[in-house]
Amino acid sequence: MSLLSHSFSHASWSHLYLLFLSYRFLRYFILYPAIFFTFCFLGDRIAQYRIQAKHPSKKTILRELTLSISTFICFGLNTLLAVYFYKKGGYHLYFDWKALGIPYFFFSIILILVFHEIYHYSYHRFMHTNAWFYRHVHSTHHRFPNPTVFTSYAFHPIEALLHPLAFVIAPLILPLHFLAPMIALLISEAFNIMGHAGYEWMPQKWANKGLLRLLNKSTFHNYHHSHGGRQNYSLYTTVMDELFNTHAKGNQAELSRVYEKRRKD
Repeated sequence: MSLLSHSFSHASWSHLYLLFLSYRFLRYFILYPAIFFTFCFLGDRIAQYRIQAKHPSKKTILRELTLSISTFICFGLNTLLAVYFYKKGGYHLYFDWKALGIPYFFFSIILILVFHEIYHYSYHRFMHTNAWFYRHVHSTHHRFPNPTVFTSYAFHPIEALLHPLAFVIAPLILPLHFLAPMIALLISEAFNIMGHAGYEWMPQKWANKGLLRLLNKSTFHNYHHSHGGRQNYSLYTTVMDELFNTHAKGNQAELSRVYEKRRKD
């Protein structure tokens, strides 16, 4: 780990930017098309899980891909900001597993996700309630009322800079093993994919059971896109939305419709 720390500390800014940008581009253009074309290949076999029956046009998907490219360039700039904090000694990152122990490592991932949930809810709600930000920035993401997996990162450049900031800030306030933010980011990406892919995979018998009741459903974020976006701002759970009364009243009816369609199919 000390070798890794040394390499990271002494790498040039341009090398780090290209490294992380290449990593994000490769992951996006391998993983996301793989998911999309798997859904296309399965076709009618998974049609009962679709939230909206109609599929977006090829032109719409191409626009999502174009916006995603600019988003990842902006993500690279956020990476440079993180590198700046690290090189200036502002980050509480450590590389030795024994430093704070395995239990804290897993707990720190939960802390990052809680922090990110609060951040995501706050800035997402702000972009819907502030007229200028919605009109000039966030409306770009809402050009897609019937989202696909590619909508996940179809952002205006300003939103692309704001979107990952919680992961840049977290090591400034928490001691973190360098892998913890990376794992939390992957979990975040999984929820982002789930919310935009256009399919509801949660079995009906689990939807309102125990803590799973609080887990955000794909249908809820799809509803956010298809019904004007003034509610359902959370990412991981419905806790913030329920706490601040921004949980759409039509959520359960929409979820029931999706499950009823699944039974009929």
